[in-house]
Amino acid sequence: MNEEFQICIECHEEKVLEDFPIDRRAKTGYKKVCKSCFNEKYKDRNKKVVSPEKVIKEYLNEQVPEVFKALSIQSIAEERDFMQVFIESIQPKAEFINIVNQYKSKNS
Repeated sequence: MNEEFQICIECHEEKVLEDFPIDRRAKTGYKKVCKSCFNEKYKDRNKKVVSPEKVIKEYLNEQVPEVFKALSIQSIAEERDFMQVFIESIQPKAEFINIVNQYKSKNS
């Protein structure tokens, strides 16, 4: 069996052609980046963007469910958006930034 090899332009390792994604436009018929480097490079591109409101609601529901419940009831009773009630309830606004940063570091 005569295997052909190619060098990955990311990891600079020589690998068999089967380790490279197919690219019909390339001369060799394969991309210049191996599958493992390609997957590593593009693994985050399909992640969905999460809205700040969802992040805040999840954080409050997990960490302080009684506050989340109170804010939810207040927003329904006053027929206002949850985020409006939440923003008005935090003093000072730096607390909001702290909550978001804690949630980001926890989920990173």
